[in-house]
Amino acid sequence: MRARRVHRVAAVPGSRPRKVSASVPARPIDQRTLPPTITEETFRSMTQHGLPLFVRFSSPHCGHSRAMEPAWNLLRRDFPMVVTTIDCTGSQQLCRECGIRGFPTLRLYLGGSDRGIEYPGGRSYRELKTWLSAALR
Repeated sequence: MRARRVHRVAAVPGSRPRKVSASVPARPIDQRTLPPTITEETFRSMTQHGLPLFVRFSSPHCGHSRAMEPAWNLLRRDFPMVVTTIDCTGSQQLCRECGIRGFPTLRLYLGGSDRGIEYPGGRSYRELKTWLSAALR
């Protein structure tokens, strides 16, 4: 991979801005990952085609959802085509249909079923990864 040059403007209070060069490695676009948050349309399409999906139904205003964000991001790194989030403030209809009553609700959808398997464990990265690895076998 070739690095590309990026010019940024650095400013120190009370001084004139100046250009600073930095080398940033070019990253290829990975087509094998889901976006961090998916829409209702993407959710329906993936479940209808039988693709596995581990979904965190959440709200950005929920403290419990925000607290588990670091563990969820680590899990997304390990399972980029399976782990995603649905923001229930923007997809209220879908969350009602799925029977979401609290945040975060974690469900695994397998084999084209629209009835997810509710995750029963703790919210740590290790617990999430162990359960998901076993469930996907």
